[in-house]
Amino acid sequence: MNPDFEIRFQMLANPGRAVVFPCDSSGNVIEEALSPRARSNLARVSELVGRDYAYPVIALSTMTTGELR
Repeated sequence: MNPDFEIRFQMLANPGRAVVFPCDSSGNVIEEALSPRARSNLARVSELVGRDYAYPVIALSTMTTGELR
């Protein structure tokens, strides 16, 4: 996995907040590399896309670009 990318799920009710997971350039998250809590969060957020979260966006990691989260 290339850690230079992230998949970002923006909250619909609060666009300034998002849930972010490392992924490859195609948006594939290696779930086995995530902690149990992160895997649970990914499953929960995925179920709520369109209701509480926007469709995910794949972008360069903010950690790579030097931006603060």
